[in-house]
Amino acid sequence: MANKKLFSGNPMVTSPLGTKRIAIGDDSIETQNMTLSALKTWITGTTAPVTLCTKSVCIGNWNMCGTPGVNVSLGVCLCQIRSVDVIIRSDSCEMFPLIYPNDNMEFAGYWKLCCTPKTNAVIALSRKANYFFAQSAFNCTSWNRGWITLSYIP
Repeated sequence: MANKKLFSGNPMVTSPLGTKRIAIGDDSIETQNMTLSALKTWITGTTAPVTLCTKSVCIGNWNMCGTPGVNVSLGVCLCQIRSVDVIIRSDSCEMFPLIYPNDNMEFAGYWKLCCTPKTNAVIALSRKANYFFAQSAFNCTSWNRGWITLSYIP
């Protein structure tokens, strides 16, 4: 890559004999004109790998027709959670996202992560009154109502 233009409009950078340099932007500014070795060091030093884990938690029994909301303990510290997805299972085993939109495009349910306890996060799941989940197709209490899938850092 020695003496190659990365972007059009920038002048060709000439390298002293025996060195390979890469110029990004203005080649007269030292921070934008570095050796390939320095670029590799900078990239590996500034991009630490992040491990992202996935966990599935059962919602448990929930008669959505009779009870507007439930709280579920996630078993993960609040500060570690990066994303949440909630799937609701109907009494006939159909699956729906908790934020399932109605005909008027309003969400039928919602969730929020509670701030306490911080060491074992709790998610509050709720459904709107007189909406999609407030019907007899979601009133069975003899099984798990659905799953919460979360991504977190260990």
